[in-house]
Amino acid sequence: MGKGIAGGMPLSAIAFRGNLIDKWYLCSGGSLGTYAGHYLSVLASISTIEAIREEKLLENAKRRGEELKKGLNELKERYEFVVDVRGTGCVQGMEIYEKGKPSKKMAVRIKEALFKNGLLAITVGRYHNVIKLTPPITITKEQVQESINIIEKSLKEASLNQRDV
Repeated sequence: MGKGIAGGMPLSAIAFRGNLIDKWYLCSGGSLGTYAGHYLSVLASISTIEAIREEKLLENAKRRGEELKKGLNELKERYEFVVDVRGTGCVQGMEIYEKGKPSKKMAVRIKEALFKNGLLAITVGRYHNVIKLTPPITITKEQVQESINIIEKSLKEASLNQRDV
């Protein structure tokens, strides 16, 4: 695990089930490398975890993720090239198809329209046809709605550009 675990400081973590920790420790000597035992990063991580708990950010991510997924599913009903919406919490994806097949071309068009309209997204998946949205867990209800509006505008623009090509 990594990324925001220490609020931007260099730190990663590893999780185990059951007694696997004993086997891992014997093989590795207990060190994960560069970031092992970095005191300042550990303190930053503790503060990050405390902030996540105190500000109820996981609960916020769940609620905002449900709102985002609902909005994306409503858009899926209006745009035939959006064939699936899936994700957990704030991390959501829209799978894009054209003519019954995964469409990287349309996904890239949508991603570029999103960027132009002020929303960052990436394309992922085996065929690079899934638009992945990863808002921060601090996102507000109003920001989710604004994001859905931008996504709708971008889907419309991409669909119009599809006809022009």
